[in-house]
Amino acid sequence: MPLNIDDTDNSAITGNPSNLRRVLNGFAFQIKALSGQASWKVPPHLPITQLGEKGDKGDTGATGAQGIQGVEGAQGIQGVKGDLAVSPHPGFLSGKYYASSPYSSFSTSTLIAGACYYTYFFIPFNQTFSSIAFQANNTPSNTQKTRIAIYTINNGLPSELVKDFGEISLSVPGIKEIFNSTFLSAGWYAIALSTNETVAGFYCPNVLTTNLIASTTIGNAVSGYRANAAYGAAPSTAIVSGIFGATSPVIWLKTA
Repeated sequence: MPLNIDDTDNSAITGNPSNLRRVLNGFAFQIKALSGQASWKVPPHLPITQLGEKGDKGDTGATGAQGIQGVEGAQGIQGVKGDLAVSPHPGFLSGKYYASSPYSSFSTSTLIAGACYYTYFFIPFNQTFSSIAFQANNTPSNTQKTRIAIYTINNGLPSELVKDFGEISLSVPGIKEIFNSTFLSAGWYAIALSTNETVAGFYCPNVLTTNLIASTTIGNAVSGYRANAAYGAAPSTAIVSGIFGATSPVIWLKTA
């Protein structure tokens, strides 16, 4: 007579087996539990000594969805413009005068009323200046005056007003100086000078700056520019209509 084994009958737990069939049922229950199979008749996929060990690494899962794009970073701060890598100037000393151009001696010329004279001045470093000056060698009129202003240079010509230093008397010859603190950043500038009467003479450099000032012909004695302009407060934009190369005064700036 066949013996039917019931692997759901855990006779070892439910009580003492009362016969051989229940004893075998208990063994079948334990075998199924240990093998992890659906029936005690199905053999385990691993030897019983390896059933408790760590399983093999599973296959790599599918690629996840693309992440959200990060926020674009803020634009970096623009670097500050530096001075020239190798400067043509050794540096400014405090409380000293610096001329607009090199010279070994002076020649003289006459300030003409109704004209504005532009002397070019190169500032290689950011610098504060305490005064601006020039030298008059002949001023016979007690009513003669002059005005001085500083302009930027754009495309080779005077451009925008930086500072109007106002008016100074030319009734006595000699050094004419206006004290007014001015900060100038590194660059080229045009010092503008005009007068109300055609009597004063001024010192100009005998070393000409034709390498900087445009000349209509070769050999012209020029050290600056001159343009027709009525005497008065300096306009916000430099007058350059009809401008031409001419002699212009030596200008000094005094460092603070």
